Parts: sequence; C-alpha cells; structure tokens
Amino acid sequence: MTPHIESVEHYLLSIVPNLATEWEGATEEEIAQIQALTPHPLPPFYLWFLRRMGHSLGQMEYPMADFSVQAILAAYADTEDYPIEAEWIKQRYLMIGYNRDEVMPLHRWYDLERRTPEDALVVHGRVTGGMTPTFATFGEM
Repeated sequence: MTPHIESVEHYLLSIVPNLATEWEGATEEEIAQIQALTPHPLPPFYLWFLRRMGHSLGQMEYPMADFSVQAILAAYADTEDYPIEAEWIKQRYLMIGYNRDEVMPLHRWYDLERRTPEDALVVHGRVTGGMTPTFATFGEM
C-alpha cells in the first residue's frame, strides 16, 4: 500500500471505527471483470477500493450512488438503457458509481486519460453524453 492510500484508509477507519468489519471487498475475478471494461490499467487507488469495498462500503454508503462491482457490471451489461459500448466512452471513461436517480442519473466515472500516479479524475455525467469534472481523484471524493 502506498503512503497516500494508507493515509486514506487510516482516515476512514478513524472517522468510522468499525468500518473494517463492515466493508466487503470484491474478488480478484470481479476485479478482472472490471479491468476488462477498459483498455487502461486500473488506478492503484481503485484497486485498493475494490479489494476493500467492492461489495459494500459499510456506513460509508452513498444514498443515491452504488459503487459496488455488481452495480457497475450490471450497468455495463444493460446495453439497452446504458449503451456503454460507445467508443467515446470505452476509450476514455470507466463507470465507478451507478446513480439511482431516475430523473437525472449522473453516474460517476473515471476519466482514465487524466490520471495521477495513484488515481484519476472523477467526473459525472450521462451515458448519452457530457461529462463534468467533480473531484480531482476518487480518493478525494
């Protein structure tokens, strides 16, 4: 674990003391399925996140966004409502958070062309177009 990732984990565990007993990580097979969605290597921070919280964020859950591997893989499989196979998305973005809002589902995405050594820019937007930067990195979010 890098010092940055270690400090994020330490911070999360300090504000939610029982978090380590509540979060549930993804399997290596599920992580490989997420990796197969993009031609870019997954950022180290995202790999840490998936291994720690890929199934459940415990008390850190977002009310309208689902960051689980199940939600991401389901969204990519639903090509009728979410035509993620569009080349402009596949070549640059990776969905990391599925937004449950039925009116304005602004999903969270990694912009994998705008990376840091450990992470990448987080944007929100719709599959049909238009991405807006929201956080410098997923770790910041």
